[in-house]
Amino acid sequence: MSCCGSKHPPAMNHPAESTIPSLRQFSKLAGVSPATVSRVFADSPVVALATRRRIRQLAQSVGFRPSAVANAAFGGKTRSVGVLLPVLDVSYFADIASGIQQRLLEDDYLPLLLEFLHGSTEEQTIHRLIDHRPDALILSIVNEALSRDDLLEVLRTRIPMVLLGPVHPNLATDTVDNDNVAGGRLAGQHLCELGHRRFGCCYFGAGNSAADQRLAGFQQALMSCGGLLAPHHIIRLSPYDRAGVGMEKFEAELEQLLRSPQRPTAIFAAMDPLAAPVYRVARRLGLVIPRDLSIVGFANLNYTDLIDPPLTTIDQNGREVGKRAAEIVLNRLNNPDSVLQSVSVGVRLIQRQSTAPSPNLTG
Repeated sequence: MSCCGSKHPPAMNHPAESTIPSLRQFSKLAGVSPATVSRVFADSPVVALATRRRIRQLAQSVGFRPSAVANAAFGGKTRSVGVLLPVLDVSYFADIASGIQQRLLEDDYLPLLLEFLHGSTEEQTIHRLIDHRPDALILSIVNEALSRDDLLEVLRTRIPMVLLGPVHPNLATDTVDNDNVAGGRLAGQHLCELGHRRFGCCYFGAGNSAADQRLAGFQQALMSCGGLLAPHHIIRLSPYDRAGVGMEKFEAELEQLLRSPQRPTAIFAAMDPLAAPVYRVARRLGLVIPRDLSIVGFANLNYTDLIDPPLTTIDQNGREVGKRAAEIVLNRLNNPDSVLQSVSVGVRLIQRQSTAPSPNLTG
């Protein structure tokens, strides 16, 4: 029988039966303040070395795990990277997310992944990430008109930042993108080798997009084979047109182009989704792909080999883009004063059944 007056320290539950102690519970057990516990796990030199060792050993024995966000308040790291992508139901961006996660986890960093929230500005969405105190950011900014002033509050935080996509004229940051010029050149070379000389292009952007680089590469290839891409053969879809209205106008201009006596025998869709309206309009006009019209896309999205006929396209290798972005951000965290990097990831042509030798058209 135990004596009613005996005083023993409270027994800890068996690990299998216990939950993780809260900061307040653990600090009481350790005999220090919650702030001291947070400073210990933030590796603050303010706390004596012997105390730090004792508290860490106790934490291991009782299964206490500190909050990374709480540690950040005392100068510690959250070992997390905020990631903003436009959409996650597009396979290219899903592949980027997979590549980022794989590489960050190798160095024990956690990605905080957020899809662009419709109804919010990109700045507001980025601020949501910052509120969770990531050590760095990887951002894919869609808004081509975004100015430095729009991101001034973000830049003031001095959080290391890697941008996915073309170099932004208003932001001096590390960047990772595909070699868009080389991709456009591959598309043009492929069509030139098939004997095509009259071309069209479907373009998405507002003047500072990856489509500009892809179009530049495409035009370089056409110059080498004497191909013609007239300015009015470039059909543009603006990212700022109202949903539905912009596509309706885009398809109307595309139909006018394909009804022309001098219509192109091949079209370069600067992104895979723009190939879909080309297929629709061509079929509406009785044109058979690829007999009457060849089409090359850009992205190699996961449905492009399932459409009829399967789409010839440029593969972007999203996983590699994600891995390289993660590597750059990790390097920036370890070497904050290193020179800014602008990495270009290689692309390749995937030839399928949407391209064929040029038909013998007159005129």
